[in-house]
Amino acid sequence: MGQRLANVFVKVGIESLLLFVPFVCKFWYRASQNLVCWERLVFPDSEEEATNDPWSLDDYAANLPWTYANRIEGQSFNYFTRRFVREFEIDYSRFPIRSFIKMVINHSCNNAKFLKIPEICSYYVNAIEKILERDSQI
Repeated sequence: MGQRLANVFVKVGIESLLLFVPFVCKFWYRASQNLVCWERLVFPDSEEEATNDPWSLDDYAANLPWTYANRIEGQSFNYFTRRFVREFEIDYSRFPIRSFIKMVINHSCNNAKFLKIPEICSYYVNAIEKILERDSQI
């Protein structure tokens, strides 16, 4: 049963795997840790802006499933990282994007087969290449 659930989680995307799925119940948490869920690392792109100001959403509005800013597909990378920071109460001024991307890559336990980062992160490509090179040597 856990493997079937993990196969479903493959389709939900990084945002759901980090922010929602693990907190539903222990069974979903364990299934979300399955390496098959972390083979395709597709970060949301910045081409579509989900909202002009993600900080302006109050807790109630941000969690409504029909809220435009709460859509899983088409979220901007900026909105995604701000949502992550907000959910885990991290100071955004001290939130290194490079470390965030590294954390997600490391979560795949060297099992990632596909990585797509948004254009806005092209600045971090050299750092990401070093992370991937180091992981492939392990």
